[in-house]
Amino acid sequence: MSMLTSGDAEGLPVAFVGFQQNLSSIVEGLESQEEEKKMWAIQKLRILFNDDATFLVHALESGIVVPLLDEILRGEDSFALKLEAANAVMDSIPDMMKLDDLVIDSKLVELLLKLLHFPAENVCEQAMEKLRIVALSPVGRGYVLTCMALDNLLHILTYCNILLLRKATQTISVLSRGTPKVPSVKVKPAIQALCLLVTSNDDREVLRNACWALYYLSGGIDEDLEAYCNSKSSISHSVVSQSDIVSGLFEIPVLLKLLEDPSPSVIAPAIRILSSICRGDDGQKEELMKARSIYGRDVLHCLSDLLDRGKEERLVCLCIAYITLGSSQRAKAVADAA
Repeated sequence: MSMLTSGDAEGLPVAFVGFQQNLSSIVEGLESQEEEKKMWAIQKLRILFNDDATFLVHALESGIVVPLLDEILRGEDSFALKLEAANAVMDSIPDMMKLDDLVIDSKLVELLLKLLHFPAENVCEQAMEKLRIVALSPVGRGYVLTCMALDNLLHILTYCNILLLRKATQTISVLSRGTPKVPSVKVKPAIQALCLLVTSNDDREVLRNACWALYYLSGGIDEDLEAYCNSKSSISHSVVSQSDIVSGLFEIPVLLKLLEDPSPSVIAPAIRILSSICRGDDGQKEELMKARSIYGRDVLHCLSDLLDRGKEERLVCLCIAYITLGSSQRAKAVADAA
């Protein structure tokens, strides 16, 4: 007899007894050697996960269900059964419930990372969405980063599927913002991969997500403009300095190209990245002044064009003020451009 049903049920709440009976029959099915019984068990599990939040919590707390699903995903069972098991993993992480500790303790994050390589793109897409949901809280984000999720997501940036690229860049953006910060050793590879993606992709959603991720990785924060303009608002990285980012990693011509994009959703993060660079030392500013977009325009003409178009005026003026600060030569260049 399963340990879930052993012992005297007398005196226990009816709901708990029902939970034990349901879970016991599901575990028995998952442990069966017959695929039909396994399929029945997973389908019943999915129904209960979606219909009964209390059952979901108790099932995860039991510590039995997730390892059995993992065993099926790693085993020699049919693709159909593995697909159903993968969907059960997704169902175990509800969109609206805050179960960070339980999700972490149940090793569901590790299982989601395995599903990023599942031979069905919709499963990979769902796994990234669930990772994003877990990473919305600081505790969840820290654990997801610890599990090397960023490396897996950066690999997906080499794919050609636009839906996967949209979901991957969105998830990377969530992992990159706030605290805990992305480990310094991961910042440079992430920026390199995102810059490469920006140069080779023209999908607006991908560009928007990639730009916000670049902004957060370069020290930006997810707050309103007033907070952003505060000199204390940027989040520094202990190893990766702004000069490292600008000189070694940021493709400034690409950044200027993004400022010329017609979409406000792309311009918004791009101008914030530029503002972060403009607050750097004279070397960064001089490098920025020498840069040209792929259309041959310099940064001042790009900023002037944004003013003419009525886009992000306050941040554009802030960038111009930072550029001119401390240099009469740069101030003259601004006046000449005007």
